[in-house]
Amino acid sequence: MAHKHHRKLEICPNCQRHLAHIDNFCPNCGQENHDLRLPFGHVVYEVVEGFTHFDGKLWVTLRDMFTRPGQVPLDFIEGRRQRHVPPIRLYIFVSFLSFLLINLSFNKRQERSTLKTERLKAVYGPDRQYREMSLKDIYSLLNTPNANLGSIATIAIQFAPADSTGRQTLRQWRSFTDTQLDSVLYLYHSVNSATQRNRLREAIAGLPSQLMWLPLRELANTIELPVDNDIKKKAGIDTTLSVNLRFSPNDTLGTGLYTRIKALSPAERTQYASVNKAIRSVAKAPLIQIKRELGDSQVGQQFSRLIDTLKPHSANYPLRFYFGKGFGTISNLVYTNEALARADVSRMREMTSDERFTFYVKQVGVPQQEVDNLDFISKFMVKRSLNHYVQFFDKSENDVTTAQFGTAIKYISYSFFLLMPLVAVYLYVFYRRRKKYYYVDHLIFSINMHTVAFVIFSIVLLLFGYTALGHYAPTNAGPLLLILFTAPVVLYFLLALRTVYQQSWGSTVAKLLGLTLLYSATFSLVLGGAFVLGFI
Repeated sequence: MAHKHHRKLEICPNCQRHLAHIDNFCPNCGQENHDLRLPFGHVVYEVVEGFTHFDGKLWVTLRDMFTRPGQVPLDFIEGRRQRHVPPIRLYIFVSFLSFLLINLSFNKRQERSTLKTERLKAVYGPDRQYREMSLKDIYSLLNTPNANLGSIATIAIQFAPADSTGRQTLRQWRSFTDTQLDSVLYLYHSVNSATQRNRLREAIAGLPSQLMWLPLRELANTIELPVDNDIKKKAGIDTTLSVNLRFSPNDTLGTGLYTRIKALSPAERTQYASVNKAIRSVAKAPLIQIKRELGDSQVGQQFSRLIDTLKPHSANYPLRFYFGKGFGTISNLVYTNEALARADVSRMREMTSDERFTFYVKQVGVPQQEVDNLDFISKFMVKRSLNHYVQFFDKSENDVTTAQFGTAIKYISYSFFLLMPLVAVYLYVFYRRRKKYYYVDHLIFSINMHTVAFVIFSIVLLLFGYTALGHYAPTNAGPLLLILFTAPVVLYFLLALRTVYQQSWGSTVAKLLGLTLLYSATFSLVLGGAFVLGFI
């Protein structure tokens, strides 16, 4: 046990017996000889020491762990345990810090996302029905020379409702000072540079003074409907050309949408095919979506004929929309207005899970025979979805994502307590002929390896999340992160296997390959299941 740096007393407060300095406990009553009236700094030290019980052992263990791979578990297996922190205690401490770092990184990203939304509102007003459009997509739209945007491809411009052509916005962005540009860049990247700022300035300078643009509506609580084939035939449009229109809840007859698109000038109608490419890449489900790629002139002609043919819906058959936030939305629960949706949610909040299920199947009109034929898993998934719908109805997407991410991380942290014993089983099978090793020895090795993996993962996460390295990494840094993490872990695993099990390099490499394949499959299955459980 680690040495405790306690301030000792000369007389036991409990029984008044005189104590010697060497007495850690009172010989008469057994109370610990420890003065609890301590300076704040000493209290902090003792709390940390009492929680970890590491003291100097922590640094000795970490030093030996990374300077002599495999030596720490070998020392424990062979009984030399006094100088090191117990494996499971060290694992819990290291994994706690790693998951804390993961949560901090996620929360930092969510905070920047919230900050980005608030700043856009401050500049362009609270009206959020128009979505953001990235500079990269605008470049693609206009076929202007690419200014090598690199990692600033995600920088977005949002146009105000009264500025659908972007003229005022673009003029404002061109007048930004370096400080203002840095403020914009910070919304997307924690570390900025003059190079990145100059790229953004070049990109803005390369844009025209005005864009012919049909603003996008906010995707939340809208509905996307395909144009009927009969309508396309009457307009002389190739029926394989898939055209979808997206309506907002306050436009249940479609009159507002049709008025806007019919007001497009001939030039705008001709340009619309290329405009739509940028819309589709930004919004995934745009105001108007043309799925088939045709020549610009052919699409423009067909789209123009379609505009003239479209007519509003009948008042007897208004559009019905789904209402909700994030993953809580259920597309089968559709309403003509949000008040009706909120009334149903209020009722469902007072119901049990079974009552919600009964209410749901009645609302969507599922025949009783189909309900009776549903298996347990299908019913469970519907009930789970209904619970999410009620829970997240009034939540923002950030709140929903944060809650589900936290649940997923909790399940993933639990899953490692299943994963480590399974790895020990694999080691037992691979080294069963070496009868001097018991299962617990393999478990010690497995715990040590996972501790090392968490330390390396934390270092990589710190480098990419809190230093300039993350800024200069490629836009898709996933493969690079994977290499920087797995390469040292696999190398350490090889050296540790060689140290602990003391076999030839050929046998060690062969068993490393087999263990890696087994571990990868188990890791994907266990952690994938934990992640899914966190989000369903």
